Amino acid sequence: MRTAGIIGGLGPGTTAEFYMEIIQRARKVYPKTYPRILIHSIPVPFEVEQSIVAHGRGEEEMFPLLSEGVCRLEGSGADFAVIPCNTVHVFHSQLQGAISIPLLNILQETALACRSRGWDRVGVLGTVKTFNDRIYESALEEQGLVPVHLAVEKRDELGQLISRILSERTLPDDRQILIEMLQEMEGKGADGVILGCTDLQLLVNEGDPDLPVSVVDSMRCLADAVVRNLYDDEGGE
Repeated sequence: MRTAGIIGGLGPGTTAEFYMEIIQRARKVYPKTYPRILIHSIPVPFEVEQSIVAHGRGEEEMFPLLSEGVCRLEGSGADFAVIPCNTVHVFHSQLQGAISIPLLNILQETALACRSRGWDRVGVLGTVKTFNDRIYESALEEQGLVPVHLAVEKRDELGQLISRILSERTLPDDRQILIEMLQEMEGKGADGVILGCTDLQLLVNEGDPDLPVSVVDSMRCLADAVVRNLYDDEGGE
């Protein structure tokens, strides 16, 4: 059994969900024991988090915390690392260069999941930074998929919604707002939509019967990749 290293705190609710997702998926495949997992939760200043999510600014202040975090995971014995946050994958290549262990890529894993479902046109919902830096485009295009974009005027609204999730101040209408954005994607010809912020799975998810279009949860795609990388070819210990 290998040891997985997780950068946590982006945000804490998603970290907890991600940990439990790995545990549940690992037990289905390897029921003999729990997996080895290290979590390093980084102390993200709230104002920095809100600025990145809602306005697409200030991400450079996150990099030192992320870099220190992945180095700590490697130094603590992790065999590979993951960051269950789409937005900060803008730093993936730099963070991978800081460590010698693999840093799995949530963007690539999610794009692979979309291709495996037979989708051709894929919508993305995420933070303002995710939209501004077009961080999903390369991963989707590498799989021969066509990105479908949310209307520009809706992106700030989505950023504010994600901010409310992070601050645990969601409004009664937030889930319906998200569903209406999914309807927009479906109307533009999307075969499916990526929940390209791991916090969105706290409002909607893949199994929900009332969604207007299929969704793929990027957090679950990364959890699947973790389980695949936890065990050697023989499985278990």
